[in-house]
Amino acid sequence: MNKKLLILIPMAGLVGLTFMSNTTENFEKYHVDGITFTDLSGASQTGVTGAPGEANCTQCHTGTVVAADATNGMTTTATTYQVGQTYSFAIGSLANATNGFQMTVLDNNNNKVGSFVAGAANTSIQSAGGKEYINQSSKTQAWAVEWVAPATDMGPLTVYYAMNSTNNNNGTSGDVVYVGTHSLTFDGTNGLTNHQKQDEKVNLFFNAKANELNVKYSLKEKSNLMVQVVDLSGKVIEEVKLGQKSFGPHSSKIQLKNIQNEGIYIVSLFINNGIYSRKINLK
Repeated sequence: MNKKLLILIPMAGLVGLTFMSNTTENFEKYHVDGITFTDLSGASQTGVTGAPGEANCTQCHTGTVVAADATNGMTTTATTYQVGQTYSFAIGSLANATNGFQMTVLDNNNNKVGSFVAGAANTSIQSAGGKEYINQSSKTQAWAVEWVAPATDMGPLTVYYAMNSTNNNNGTSGDVVYVGTHSLTFDGTNGLTNHQKQDEKVNLFFNAKANELNVKYSLKEKSNLMVQVVDLSGKVIEEVKLGQKSFGPHSSKIQLKNIQNEGIYIVSLFINNGIYSRKINLK
């Protein structure tokens, strides 16, 4: 497995340090200040990353909710991912030494994408509702975690995270919750071009009995589509606009009304500015 290390918080002393906590801290109760979750077993509350349909740390901690920034949260220069690559995320605070967090990575349909690597210091991984989460297992200043990108192009992805910065008052009040997101788009430069990858996801064939053209395709992003049928002289015979389609797989059936002669035609599927053509025998 190839591996890329992306340092996401450009601050001295946060990444690469091991933060120690004593045995008492590791087994503090759920609502003790600074511990958002129960203990090192990982049996913590899920769905508090601020992702669509989820809460954040204010589910149990009262205080101010603000946008994450370079001082409190996660930052990175990375904007893309490649299949099967491993990426490192750092999340924490320059201003406070006692924090908690939870993070998940989702596609545009809010489905789990990729997987976190187990074993990062002071963290635990858990799954719920078809999603995967990584969060602190003990309170500390910062964490360095790893995430493995999916084996295929899953379109645009979003990292959702929430970090609870406590005020050490041994209660759940007066904390500050930092909520943030980070976007990742697919980078296909380590293999086929984006056009070649999209072309592999296009299937065009003719059903002679129904006199209809079957168009199957999968989109990496929301796109405008049109189907065009051209004879070998270059004359446009049919043109059908399919409208705008969302990310994911689709299937369309098109009745061909203007095919007068049996023969070879060039059928093209237009996806935004890309053209994907096949030679098909139409009757």
